[in-house]
Amino acid sequence: MRMWHYRTMILISGASLMAVLAGCNDPESVDLRSRRQDSLAWAVGSLGHIENNSRPSMSWMMGSLREQTERDLENTSKNPARLGAMMQNDIDRWKASQPLYNEAIQRELKGEPDNVGRTAPKMIW
Repeated sequence: MRMWHYRTMILISGASLMAVLAGCNDPESVDLRSRRQDSLAWAVGSLGHIENNSRPSMSWMMGSLREQTERDLENTSKNPARLGAMMQNDIDRWKASQPLYNEAIQRELKGEPDNVGRTAPKMIW
C-alpha cells in the first residue's frame, strides 16, 4: 500500500513538472517573462538613481529644516511684542474712529424715526 502512494506521488510530480516546463517555450509566456524582467530592471535602476541622488537632497532638506527652526525660535521670542503692538493698534484705530461712527449713526437716524427699525439691526449685526 505504501509503495502505491510513493509511485502515485512520483507520477503526479513528474506530470506537474512536465506541464510547467511545457509552458516555458510558449511565445506568450516568453514575452510576458521578458516584459517582467524589463520592468524589474527599470524598477531597480530607478531605485538606484533615487538612492544616488538622495544624499544631496536630504542634506539640503536638513539644512532647510534647521534654518526654518532657527527662524521659528527667533520669531517666537519676538511674537508677543508684535502681537501686543498689533492689538494696541487695533484698539487705537477703533477709538479714533468712534466719532465717525457716532456721526454716521446720527445722520442715518436723524429726522426719520422709521429708519431706526430698518437700520438698527444692520448696525448691531
